[in-house]
Amino acid sequence: MSRFNQLSEREWEVIEQLLRGKNNKLIASALDITVSTVEFHLNNIYRKFNVGSRLELILKLWKATGKATIEELGYSPVDSLEKGIEN
Repeated sequence: MSRFNQLSEREWEVIEQLLRGKNNKLIASALDITVSTVEFHLNNIYRKFNVGSRLELILKLWKATGKATIEELGYSPVDSLEKGIEN
C-alpha cells in the first residue's frame, strides 16, 4: 500500500502509540510533544488514509496487513446473542 510510504517517521511513532491504546495525552507524553502536535499528526494520518477516526484507521491498517483472520481474532459475545434473536 503506497500510503505507508507517505508517512513520516513521527507519524509512524504516533500510530505505534495509538495501536498501544494510548490517548492523545499519553501519546504526547511518550513522544515528548504537545497534545496539539499529536492532533496535527493524527489529522495528517487520517487524511493520508482517507479515514475520520482512530477506529477507521486501525481497521484499515488491519485490513492492509492481512495478518489476522476473524478466526484468529475470535468472536464477539454479541455474535452468540444475535443467533438467538428473532425479528
